[in-house]
Amino acid sequence: MRIDPEDRIVGYPALVMRDLMRRKVFDGKAVETVLKIGAAEAGRVIEALAAEDYICPSERFKSPTGAVWQTTPKGTKLANAGTLPSISRAEADKVMAEFMARVKAVAESDDYLAEPAEVVLFGSYLTEAPTVNDVDLIVRLRLKGRFQTRSYDDALRAKLDALAAKKLRIATGRDWIVYLQNEALSFLQAASPYVSLHRGDALQLIEMADRKRGLAEAGTPSKIVYRAAPRRR
Repeated sequence: MRIDPEDRIVGYPALVMRDLMRRKVFDGKAVETVLKIGAAEAGRVIEALAAEDYICPSERFKSPTGAVWQTTPKGTKLANAGTLPSISRAEADKVMAEFMARVKAVAESDDYLAEPAEVVLFGSYLTEAPTVNDVDLIVRLRLKGRFQTRSYDDALRAKLDALAAKKLRIATGRDWIVYLQNEALSFLQAASPYVSLHRGDALQLIEMADRKRGLAEAGTPSKIVYRAAPRRR
């Protein structure tokens, strides 16, 4: 998604509203703080954002001081939006080809202990539009079970030695998995402004939001563009 810095959303600059959406979960006080407004105006903004499907009441988070709101898929798209101009389909093809080359590199390199198990494409690049805002992808990762040139123990020891050299400490097993996943995702992203990586349940969230809005055709088209070979038993 692309936004124009000159655009306004519910009366406020789009970039300021993007900052609010990046909080993902917030209450009225947060709206007051980000927009530098009073409680009454914050209430109006919240109602307007909810009416335009940027936010919805949070079912998970509660607050003793008032309602808690969270971003919908539309709000999340705004949070991730950039200000870069759209690119041609040929340029988007190049972005996609380079991304898939990085997927192959991660899968084949013993420097990464996590790899893509599946890559799903959706969004404007999947359409026939002549220009594309960005390439929307879901990357589902898995820990590697085999390596090209070394054993699992050797690959693990090399990774732990590299972390020690950087004076990085991993506190828990969960933190370790998150670190390995983020390491792979960072390489796949490659700081490309036109590659947008989304959480694994992004398609389900979009469909749920569409159903809540009463749309007859809920959800968005998607296509699996990569699937790793099944692991050998």
